[in-house]
Amino acid sequence: MEGMDTSFPSAVDLKMHMDNYPKRGWFPRFSESTKGNVDYCSGRGGAQMTPEAIWLEPGDVIPNNPTFPLLLYRGVLKVDDRAAGFEALFRRNGWGNMWRNGVYPFHHYHSKTHEALGFSIGTATLMLGGPTGLKIEIHAGDAAVLPAGTGHCRLSASSDFLVVGAYPAGADYDLCRDEPTPEQMKRIQSLAAPSTDPVTGGSGGLVALWC
Repeated sequence: MEGMDTSFPSAVDLKMHMDNYPKRGWFPRFSESTKGNVDYCSGRGGAQMTPEAIWLEPGDVIPNNPTFPLLLYRGVLKVDDRAAGFEALFRRNGWGNMWRNGVYPFHHYHSKTHEALGFSIGTATLMLGGPTGLKIEIHAGDAAVLPAGTGHCRLSASSDFLVVGAYPAGADYDLCRDEPTPEQMKRIQSLAAPSTDPVTGGSGGLVALWC
């Protein structure tokens, strides 16, 4: 991409850098420079998608994920119909069981599967990681990949806020608001990384950072 900063570390270097940190606690936020390209659904391909990897510490109720960081993508799609664009992108990369809705206004997480969120219309302020987590601003065209156990909650949103949700291989999902049971915690800790990233497909993204 024109004007791309080539000083970013490689995916391998970044993974080694991440492995130097313990698996729990708050961590510096950093990005991975992906090698592969992602095709925009408008046909204007060639833009490199660079996710921000965010580690979230466990809370009293929200477990978050001890193995994988949350991935945040900015400006994934610039088409007019971003909802249809995210659905096509997720489907092409093997993620399904999709829905169109918003984000619940209460802290919750999923113990059965990882989740992709494609922010299609409007803006929102979300709290990630539980009540003591990270507050972020979301804009249309952004996307997030939430590993199982990751807390998320809508603090505020525009009246037209619309999200597309999807799950690896069309997995079923649950809705958890209470402290995880031992069975749920074991499931979160043992859930493997998907074979593809919902945004970048078979390379980059979680394929590089969750290996």
